[in-house]
Amino acid sequence: MIGRVLAWILLVLAAVVGGRDALIYFKTGSYAPTELGALWYQFDRASLNLVQAVIERYIHPILWQDVIFPFLVWPAWLVLGGLAVLLGLIAGMGNGKRRRRRGFG
Repeated sequence: MIGRVLAWILLVLAAVVGGRDALIYFKTGSYAPTELGALWYQFDRASLNLVQAVIERYIHPILWQDVIFPFLVWPAWLVLGGLAVLLGLIAGMGNGKRRRRRGFG
């Protein structure tokens, strides 16, 4: 249940960012999508810097440079939407048909 709720929240965020990018495109005539890293930086730059420092110092610098950073330059709507779909699929896997308990009587 929590996974599905989180998936819906991510999907709504992806739609909001995608809608914002679309409005900017219609106003300017050029497509410049909001990057995930720029969006994160606008909301909380300290946490972005902290996550980078922790990963580079305590895990491995290559993880940041070759795995995480490329996602930060992708369009935010694409990453958020992809995570929403992936999380929704994972959350839906465990929710097969369940038998209802029948009460007495």
